[in-house]
Amino acid sequence: MKNEERIIIEQEHLEHAVKYFNDLNEEEYVKFTERMLDEQEGITSYFALIKEDLSDDEFMDVIDYSSIIWYAFELKCGKLPIVTDEMIVAVQNSIFPEESEIMKKLGITDEATYHDKLDKFTDELSNIKSEKHLKQLSDKWGLEFDIFYEALQPMIDSAFQPFVIDFLMDELDSSDEENSDSGIVYQHIYMVTKWLDAAINETPKGKIISMG
Repeated sequence: MKNEERIIIEQEHLEHAVKYFNDLNEEEYVKFTERMLDEQEGITSYFALIKEDLSDDEFMDVIDYSSIIWYAFELKCGKLPIVTDEMIVAVQNSIFPEESEIMKKLGITDEATYHDKLDKFTDELSNIKSEKHLKQLSDKWGLEFDIFYEALQPMIDSAFQPFVIDFLMDELDSSDEENSDSGIVYQHIYMVTKWLDAAINETPKGKIISMG
């Protein structure tokens, strides 16, 4: 789909979703999150898989922010198409290149070394605030940084839903949760956003409605 034809979740939808979420009482909150989980079984299955790898605070952050973003998508499009298992696999394959290809470019044969370097790269990437900093990291890392950056560009790119990505980065940067790793939380919510985006932009079922 051409970029100009894509359905974009705008700032007003996010603001409305955040206000709605913040105004929920405990009972309403449970019903709200359960509705998302019931309607999006593919995403629910993903949450079940990642739960054991996250702290309680991290997992709740993933659920809460995913719920807000899901609702913002719903405000824009009405009832959303279901994110299927096939869609999840297709999106993941489009984002994450084969490790073997990156390792080959880096001249690495040991997977443990590769993952150590990948972890270092993602840690550095989360701190990038400007093009100047990006250049400094490229100068510091040399070819390694450029290879990682080019290979993971589809995941780094925020153009597919710019307002949602800006919202997430602002929220997680300002988070004061001591027991939550904002980088890990971001990665999981990013995937949820990609799947919801694919549901409305890669299927014929998405329809735009007014905020009215």
